[in-house]
This record gives sequence, structure tokens and C-alpha cells, in this order.
Amino acid sequence: MCHHSDVPLEIGHLVSVHDAQQVGLSEDDLTSDENLAVMCAECNSGLSKRSLPPRLIAAAIWAHQLNESKGGQRTA
Repeated sequence: MCHHSDVPLEIGHLVSVHDAQQVGLSEDDLTSDENLAVMCAECNSGLSKRSLPPRLIAAAIWAHQLNESKGGQRTA
């Protein structure tokens, strides 16, 4: 979101816990890799109960699909 890499990073939700509960997403969907992203602490806490804007979620999905189509593998 802010592109800072020189600060402590956290894992945040693209679709917030609050919004996921409102629309009935399962716990598996909420905590899936596809719904998690690395964010700085300020961006992550700044979202609070809000999800990322749909445009950014779409960009994350597109990037994930592009990586998968190129044979990208996730690492733990």
C-alpha cells in the first residue's frame, strides 16, 4: 500500500475480518493466502475494520494469478 520496506512488516487481511463476517466468508477463506498481504504496521492498523478498496483487491488477485501462471511457488 505505502511501499515502505524499511519498517517492520505485518500480515494483514485484504478483506477485513469484520467485512468477512458480514458477508459470511468462512474462516478458511478469511485466512487463505489469497486474502493475506504484507503491510507495514501503520497501513495495517489504519485499515481497522475496513477492507482494501476493490481496485487493490483486484490488483492483488491479478498479480497472484500472473505469478501462478508463470509457475510461481509459494514458500512458507
